[in-house]
Amino acid sequence: MENKEKIIGELYTIKAGLSVISQEADKIKNLQSKINIGKEDIENRELILENGDSGLPYFKNQRKSAIMGIVSFSIGVFIKLAIFFGGFIGGAVCAKTGFEELTSIVDGNDINSTKMLICFVLAFLLPLIGMGAVLLRKIPPYFRDFKYSLKELKEANKYIKDCEERTENIKTDNDKDKIAVRFFEHELEKQLSYSIPLVTATYNFLVSSCQNYIKECDFENVDLIIHFIYTGRALDIRDALLQTDALIRHNEVISVFRNEAESIRRSIDSGFNLMSAAISVGFDNLSTQLKKQHAEEISKLDSIGAGISSVKSGLDEMSSLQSIQNAYSAKIEKNSRQLAKDTAEILKYARK
Repeated sequence: MENKEKIIGELYTIKAGLSVISQEADKIKNLQSKINIGKEDIENRELILENGDSGLPYFKNQRKSAIMGIVSFSIGVFIKLAIFFGGFIGGAVCAKTGFEELTSIVDGNDINSTKMLICFVLAFLLPLIGMGAVLLRKIPPYFRDFKYSLKELKEANKYIKDCEERTENIKTDNDKDKIAVRFFEHELEKQLSYSIPLVTATYNFLVSSCQNYIKECDFENVDLIIHFIYTGRALDIRDALLQTDALIRHNEVISVFRNEAESIRRSIDSGFNLMSAAISVGFDNLSTQLKKQHAEEISKLDSIGAGISSVKSGLDEMSSLQSIQNAYSAKIEKNSRQLAKDTAEILKYARK
C-alpha cells in the first residue's frame, strides 16, 4: 500500500508539474495571440489602404463634373450679363450719337441721315439683343442646373472628406497596433525569460523522477493511469500502463476520456484528498527542484551583471509550493491530455 501511495503521489506530482507548465503556456499563448491579432489587423488595414475606397473614383469624377457645371454656369452668367449691360451701354452710345446728329441741325450743319438712322435703330435694337441673350434660355431651369451642381459638389466633398478621415483613422489605428504589437513582443520576451527556466526545470524533474516506471510519452495519459490504479482496475502501474497501451492501440483513449470523464475526475479528486501526504511529498520535491534550478538561473544572470531583482522575484514566486498547488487547482478542469498538449507547445519555445 505504501508503494502504491508513493506511486500515486508521484503521478499526481506529474499532473501538478504539467499544470504548472500549462499555466505558463497560457501566459505565452495569451501574449502570442495578442501579437497575432494585432499583426493580422495591421495587415488587413494595409490591404484596405492599398486597395483604396471603391466609391472614391466615382465621387471624384462627380466632384469634377459638378465643378465644371458651376464654372460653366458662372461663365454663362458672366457672358449673359456682359451682353445684357453691353446692349444697353451700346444702345445708349448709339442714341447719344444719333442725338448729336440731330443737334447739328440747330447749328446749321448738314446731317448724315443714314448715320443718324442707323444709330437710332441700334439704340433700339442693342438693348433688345442684350435682354434676348439673357432670356434666350429660361432662368429657372438654368438655376436648377446650378443648384444640382452645388448639391453634387457638396455630396462628393462630404464623401471624399469622410474617406480621407477613414484613411487617417485606419493609419492611426495601425500606428497604435504597431506600438501595441511591439509592447506585447517585449512582454513575450520578458515572460519567456521567466517561464522557460520554470518549464525546463519542471519538465526535466518530471522526466528524471519517474523514468523508472513511466515514460514522458505517457504523461498525457496520467489521469487514466491514476484512475486505473485508484479504482482497482489495475493492480500496479505496470498493469495500468498495459491497459492504457491497449486502449491506444485500439484508438479508444479519446473515447474513454469522453465517456468516463466524470468517473475519472471523481477518482482523481478522491485520490488527491485521501493520499494528500504522499502527494505533498511529491509537490515538495518539485518545489525544491524548481528553486534549485532557479537559483542556478539567478547565478547565471548575476555573473553577467544583468538586472535580476524582478526576475528573481518572479522565479521565486513560481517555484513556491503554494504556487504549485494553485496551478494544480487552477487546471483541475483540464485532463492530462490537454495539459500535455500545452506542455508540448511551450517546450517548442524552450528548445529554440
